[in-house]
Amino acid sequence: MSNSGRMAKNMIAQIISFALNLGINFFLTPYMVTSLGKEVYGFVNLAYSFTSYINIAVVAINSLLARYITINIKQEKYENANKYFASVTLVNIVFAFTLVVPSAILILFLDSVINIPVGFVSDIKILWAFIFASILLSIATTSFHVSTFAANRLDLEGIRNMQNHIIRCVMLLIIFSVFKPHVWYVGLTALVCNIFLTYITYQYLCTLTPQLKISKRFFDFSAVKELLVNGIWNSINQLASILMDGLDLFIANLFIGALEMSLMSYSKTIPVHLTNLIALISNTFVPQMTISYAEGNMNKFIKEINRAMRLSTFLCSVPIIGFMIFGYSFFHLWLPSLSEREIAMIQILSVLTLLPALFNIFSYPLSSVQTIMCKLRIPVILTFMIGVINLICVIYLLNTTNLGIFGIKLISSILLMFKVLLFTPMYTAHNLGVKLMTFYPMIIKGTVINILIALIFSGYIIILDINSWLVFILSVIICAFVGYGINYLLLLNQSERKYICKRFCSKESVKI
Repeated sequence: MSNSGRMAKNMIAQIISFALNLGINFFLTPYMVTSLGKEVYGFVNLAYSFTSYINIAVVAINSLLARYITINIKQEKYENANKYFASVTLVNIVFAFTLVVPSAILILFLDSVINIPVGFVSDIKILWAFIFASILLSIATTSFHVSTFAANRLDLEGIRNMQNHIIRCVMLLIIFSVFKPHVWYVGLTALVCNIFLTYITYQYLCTLTPQLKISKRFFDFSAVKELLVNGIWNSINQLASILMDGLDLFIANLFIGALEMSLMSYSKTIPVHLTNLIALISNTFVPQMTISYAEGNMNKFIKEINRAMRLSTFLCSVPIIGFMIFGYSFFHLWLPSLSEREIAMIQILSVLTLLPALFNIFSYPLSSVQTIMCKLRIPVILTFMIGVINLICVIYLLNTTNLGIFGIKLISSILLMFKVLLFTPMYTAHNLGVKLMTFYPMIIKGTVINILIALIFSGYIIILDINSWLVFILSVIICAFVGYGINYLLLLNQSERKYICKRFCSKESVKI
């Protein structure tokens, strides 16, 4: 299969997996909110926020592993590839075991760390125990995921994720239907699904990259040191991201309350999926971009970057704009147990969350270039500084104003937009040795088109009263056709339109 055909197949599989996961969460979330209570379900996302803090250390050694292995396999340096793989795998396993005791202590004294509603302490502790066990398993086996990247078979990763989503949905429905509702069922299901994922991922490792072996004889401290030295910037970047957006639920829990934290959690449910969609779409271009860079073909490399920017914008902008405009109607229908005031709060928070994502569509592929070229120090330092500023401003607003949870999201949204609009495009251009304003015509054009689409969607929702799921779904379908039609005609050039028709409508691409 050609490179472009493989890339299209990878993207289609990832999109189907994304849509399936979104659909499952769409049906499960309101069901569990009703079953468990609106103050309790937010602790699921808070648990995952805490586990993301652990990943700061994991990212340091694992973030560049796929890049190094892909380049070495492409250059047929299998001995070097094994040194990186085996060394990181052994370090991951040791690190996971060292975290068992600290995690147990945290969970044991959890009610002293965060505010937990009376009567739910045991349930939430068990929930966190299962989620932390799942995360520790993920840490120990993180390196297994390099196989689909190195072989440019992200379609298999998408298929694996689809299977995982279905298992999770079926398990939760059966457990909640048969037994008395408890929030820890969510954690138990996450652990079972992660065991399944680990097994499938290991099978992919053996099949796609048989050159890679887990063996002590390949352990090389210098390989670990090299990855750590270069990857530490990604780790700091992870810390910066947490300062920007990963502490919001924890801060809301401590400074405001469990209910407000849960409302913020609900507001992030769909936006987080849409933000992940940007990463998902953009990342399907990264294996081929990495291969082009490894081959030393800079013209081809830059061409791949431009294609990634345009197609990412084409695919991602419409659902993000659509949710920003139709969000209130969606939340009103989706979470009927909440009051009008709570739904309005959730909608405002979701818009604040999505504003940076709307501009990150353009810059995410550019950020991937920084990783591929190992040009991470300056953007990471800037992101970390922005994260510290965000944390200071949020705490100040909470103590001096009545903005409440809105203050938590407002500052981070403004600062993130500053980074993705002003810094990332120019820094990437600088690293590529092209003019600093090289990527701005595309960004400006895309922004103007997005404003046009938003105005059309806004006019539609003003004219039509959306008061049922049927009207909502029909409205979304109509507006999706209009939005994608505008993007197809105005955003893409002729060759890109042909690419879309050829790759995404062909039998070869659609067959997964």
